[in-house]
Amino acid sequence: MERRFHQVIWAAAIMAVALVVMAVIVVNGFTKVRAAQDTISVTGSAKEPVESDISVWNFSVNIRGNSLQAVYADLKTAIPKIDAFLATQGIPAEEIVASAINAGSNIYFDEDQQGRRIQHVTFFANRSYKVTSTDIDRLERVSRSAGDLIAQGVALDSVSLEYMYTKLADLRTNLLERATEDAKKRAEAIASSSGAKIGAIKSARMGVFQITPRYSTMVDDYGINDTSSRLKDVTAVVGAEFRLK
Repeated sequence: MERRFHQVIWAAAIMAVALVVMAVIVVNGFTKVRAAQDTISVTGSAKEPVESDISVWNFSVNIRGNSLQAVYADLKTAIPKIDAFLATQGIPAEEIVASAINAGSNIYFDEDQQGRRIQHVTFFANRSYKVTSTDIDRLERVSRSAGDLIAQGVALDSVSLEYMYTKLADLRTNLLERATEDAKKRAEAIASSSGAKIGAIKSARMGVFQITPRYSTMVDDYGINDTSSRLKDVTAVVGAEFRLK
């Protein structure tokens, strides 16, 4: 009888401990849920239209022929024409970077009508140029006039101008402040719909900057740095978490 009594006591004690542990777990879980419900996460953004302040024009002259001496001679003839063209167009020498002359040969094979393998050798000589200027209007005009060199017999390969904005560092802080303020306004709008108010910011996470052509809707997770357009939009994104009152 006494042994049975002790078993009942032990069972009751174990049950009591289990109830206490369960209560702690429930309260702790409720606290975590409550804490999670007492914050709101939103994303804010800010956009600033800018105009590029520097441009780059890349082009090259490429000569091909049947002997190395011939292509090199043709390139040496073309170089003074390019130098004169750039000088006439008002491009300062310090804005021009010209590469070393590159010359060599290419070998390829084909077959004749009898199936015999035939080796062919062609020779080339080229030089690339890079013009960097803050006078974008002038560089646009010069690049459009490149046909004048082709008319003189210069085998010119030209690519579109690249446009850059170099003052992003000065703009960054202001954009982040505005993006954070936008996030706050969004949080207030969401909270007010449920009768709550937002408190202090709990955390903030800066997203990547997007530099896109003006009025573009392009977005990339790793950011965009457009160089194709003179007029651009710079967009900053901030993810913020606010406490609720």
